[in-house]
Amino acid sequence: MATTVGYRPLLPEDVPAGFERAEVTVAAEAQPTGSEAANPPSRDMVSVAYRRGFDRIVVTTRATGPFQLASPDGTGTVAGWDDPLASGEGFLDEPERFTVATGDRAGALAELVLSPRRVPHVWTFDDDLVTTVSGDASGEELRRMVESFRPVG
Repeated sequence: MATTVGYRPLLPEDVPAGFERAEVTVAAEAQPTGSEAANPPSRDMVSVAYRRGFDRIVVTTRATGPFQLASPDGTGTVAGWDDPLASGEGFLDEPERFTVATGDRAGALAELVLSPRRVPHVWTFDDDLVTTVSGDASGEELRRMVESFRPVG
């Protein structure tokens, strides 16, 4: 995967009991995501699905790339991303914000979204990657998955 997308994707070491890796998909480009499709186009995306019967959890990593915007105070840049799995135009999600405690994303800000309009998910970003974990899992399981990210080949 790393040679295809140009970075080492992240996968969780802590996956809920009974889930097994079922699908891996790589895309050079994908359509914009987020509320009103306001995020930059996804580049070098890796999507890995885990299944347990009909239950499914999807983990994605995508390069943030050169899509940088000037920060409001003019001192630097911000990645210009919002929640890739947001509920959409006209709906405001109320995420639980937290700092990732362990794993490859340790120290990154993250948002856990549990909404009846969207699949439960956690997302986070930094200057290099946007990550999501979404699907048939509790909020605590999703957090544990993000906090167990490790780079893979």
